[in-house]
Amino acid sequence: MNLPDRVLKSIRSGGLLRGGEHVLAAVSGGADSVAMLHLLNVLSARLGISLSVAHLNHKLRGREAARDAKFVRELARKLDLPFSESSCDVKKLAKQKGISVEMAAREARYGFFSEALKASGADCVAVAHNADDQAETVLLKLARGSVAGLGGMKAISRVSGLCVIRPLLDVTHAEAVQYLKRRRLEWIEDSSNAETEYLRNRVRHEIIPLIEKRLNPQFRKAVLQVADIVARDQQWLDDLAQNLLKKCSVRGGLSVSKIKKLSLAARRRVLMLWLQPDGGATYDMLQRIEEMISSEQGSEWIPGPSGRKICRNYDVLSLMRKSSVAAYDKPVKVPGITVLKKPGLRISVEKCRVLHKQTGGKPGKYPAWACINPSVLKGRKLHVRSWRPGDRFCPLGFAGTKKIQDIYVDAKVPQDARRGLPLLVAGDEIIWVPGYRVARSAAVTDPSRGALLMRIEASGLEI
Repeated sequence: MNLPDRVLKSIRSGGLLRGGEHVLAAVSGGADSVAMLHLLNVLSARLGISLSVAHLNHKLRGREAARDAKFVRELARKLDLPFSESSCDVKKLAKQKGISVEMAAREARYGFFSEALKASGADCVAVAHNADDQAETVLLKLARGSVAGLGGMKAISRVSGLCVIRPLLDVTHAEAVQYLKRRRLEWIEDSSNAETEYLRNRVRHEIIPLIEKRLNPQFRKAVLQVADIVARDQQWLDDLAQNLLKKCSVRGGLSVSKIKKLSLAARRRVLMLWLQPDGGATYDMLQRIEEMISSEQGSEWIPGPSGRKICRNYDVLSLMRKSSVAAYDKPVKVPGITVLKKPGLRISVEKCRVLHKQTGGKPGKYPAWACINPSVLKGRKLHVRSWRPGDRFCPLGFAGTKKIQDIYVDAKVPQDARRGLPLLVAGDEIIWVPGYRVARSAAVTDPSRGALLMRIEASGLEI
């Protein structure tokens, strides 16, 4: 079967298009997206669809990016298709939001697709994820401990509220290139695809080739087969768990008491379904939710998917929407209570003579408390502030210093959640990373002289 017929069969059997749709094709200029556009154009009459072309310049590669935009613009003109384009300084966006360049690029793309979809009146966006991308995605999900992603990308899904179709999921990159070459069609090579700075590129150029060489030459095919089985299993399990999710749902979220009555497997499946629309759950996240719903604490929260927060307020487990937590730096009352409306925390400081064992191990898990030596202040003011790139800390029990960023990475704190986590600082010295450790300089050496008990908990305010 030739490639156009294969793609047609995939589209029809997968229910991607049923006829009459206006499809917005996202085209970067690379071989996969150009092949997708040509294939959809060739099949448009048989599918009964109309096409538009969209291209976003991420401003990451200077003249090369401008060249790509020009190429796609000219390609749309040759095919006599409507064309939409825009640009976004992705590096600047990543810095503003405190997220990775890859995440910022994705956010920018789907923001642009949403605008282009409305302007063109299109029904869905077609993206050129192929079989190789699918294998890489499954491997990345496995490496990150993502429970919900082992079935890979779906041929049709909703992303950021948009209907997204992936007509090339059964087509390899090599097949796409071969299709273009046979028809003497041009495409643009993106030099950044060869750079191993990006995680996906390392998987593509280093990890998978090594596994194919040392373990299994048919590794990609094996991964895709497993992903297909897992995807079908997950769908069946999700169908079973959907009724349980409805039974556990209450206004504002999920009932903790109802979730706790479920078996562990059912409970995890319900939680995965609940979190799926917002980015899915990792194994570590599920473990932390388990700890939170088993806790005696009435109110606490942990970092959730996509920068959101999973909050427990007595019997209700809720998912708070992403908030743009700006950098903050606020004086802390000693003794007294200090409230941070964003990121929704309440800090109390009081004198004590009975030492309390500090909470430790997981920054971002509240409530958290610790005792510090009052002498560490030495006339310096105590304040709470957000993490800053380059911050270092001298933790009790360790020699030397440790980067705060490394502490967050080790604790698997999502990158876009780190800015909201508080650091207690005396002058310019970080003396406590809540939920982790106090500084060596803040250790209580003589309890008889008293200590300061510091406690941080969710304030109950909008976060």
